[in-house]
Amino acid sequence: MTPFCMPGTDLQTPANLSRHTLLRSYRVDEWPAWFAQAGERCPSLTGPVLDSSIELGDLAASGFGVALLPVPMFERHVRSGRLVRPFATTVTLGSYWLTVPKERRMTDALVTLLDWMREASSRQVSLE
Repeated sequence: MTPFCMPGTDLQTPANLSRHTLLRSYRVDEWPAWFAQAGERCPSLTGPVLDSSIELGDLAASGFGVALLPVPMFERHVRSGRLVRPFATTVTLGSYWLTVPKERRMTDALVTLLDWMREASSRQVSLE
């Protein structure tokens, strides 16, 4: 995960984030972990809390603040110019798991998904 914001946002260093609204998810440890990774003290967090990365990205793209978002999920927004990624610093805060009940029949679609996940994992695809 890393900060994303609308183009033109004045952010020269991570310390500059204290002058901006930091959009937050319900996971309270995200911004403190990112600031620790960046070697900065985390400012007081008072921005709105949302439970959707998509909503956080939309608010950031509209200029309502800076959102901490998964890099792969928002790369296309950077390519299109909708969002910018002002800092290279990222933080990894957990993993995703796919569980399949043993009694569930393995459909072609599920096998395809599992194969894709294994291949992506072998390439060390990260959700930072």
